[in-house]
Amino acid sequence: MAFITAAAAKTLAQVIPFVIEGIVALATLFKSSKKEEQAIANEESFDKSQANVEDIEKINTLLGTLKNAITADANRLEDQLRLLSGDFNNKIADMLHDMDVNSRNFEQINFKNERRIKNIFASEISSKLSLGNSRCLEILHMSAGESKENAITEFKNKILTNALSTIKDEVCENLQNGLDMMNSALKK
Repeated sequence: MAFITAAAAKTLAQVIPFVIEGIVALATLFKSSKKEEQAIANEESFDKSQANVEDIEKINTLLGTLKNAITADANRLEDQLRLLSGDFNNKIADMLHDMDVNSRNFEQINFKNERRIKNIFASEISSKLSLGNSRCLEILHMSAGESKENAITEFKNKILTNALSTIKDEVCENLQNGLDMMNSALKK
């Protein structure tokens, strides 16, 4: 039979709300921009090389609206992930300190990690949902309708999944650095 320490129970109680909010934010993120996706799907085929200034402005406005809808929810999720990661990293730094290990290096790495995480979603979204992205142009070139809507939804989901994967990698790398520092201190 496993027992949970009071400290572990306290940590778990602190983390659970972040996890729940993160799950809700994640679910919202993948569903939040349906109206904007439909607006793009209802547009006739767009060919950048033959488009006039008005057509380009219209498409850029639609893409901007979609970006804004996704980014608002993505930023909330990103904040939750940063808070959760920061909380775990602070606990590792405290443990390192309790072991009389200089945690300054880990704290600096943690700070840099949080800064890197800060704009991963915005960077992915703005670079991919643009007239400069070939896949986005392929989708815009499709005829209006359900297949275009499915393609833009699939593309958006791929962008978000890639951003989440990048954030996961950053968080895991940082946590691994902390654990490596702890293991190194324990071996001394």
